[in-house]
Amino acid sequence: MTLAANKYKTLVQNKQWLTPSSDEQKILALETKLEAYTTNRPPRDSGGCGGGGRDAGRGGQGRGGRGGDRTTPPWMTQHPGQAFIDAHLPKVVDGRNYWWCPKHNKFVMHKPDECRLLTGARTPAPATAQAPAPPTQAPTTALRVTSALLMNE
Repeated sequence: MTLAANKYKTLVQNKQWLTPSSDEQKILALETKLEAYTTNRPPRDSGGCGGGGRDAGRGGQGRGGRGGDRTTPPWMTQHPGQAFIDAHLPKVVDGRNYWWCPKHNKFVMHKPDECRLLTGARTPAPATAQAPAPPTQAPTTALRVTSALLMNE
């Protein structure tokens, strides 16, 4: 027992007790580099509902409320005028299309009739005078199976 206690004390004094292995040291070094990279990155500047691109919400709070300290560019909140809104044309910035959304009161990446801000569900597109076009494809197998199951109930 005394030999084990002496060895333990010696290893602790030499700072060799419970040291990580070479593989663990590599993992710790990579984790440190990754952490330094993510904390020193400049914030991304992109538009849409609440900021961020397609993958912006993955590390944050999810789709409902995106976290982070992103700022909205000034052009996104400047009202374009009623003539521009009535034209239903997008504003193209850096190769991306932005539409004026009256519910968000700014330029966003979705069309105004697809906004889900206040309703919780997508609002249907305004009805037109034309009749809907008949379907051009035959029902898929999944559709036929589903309809058969519904008929059985």
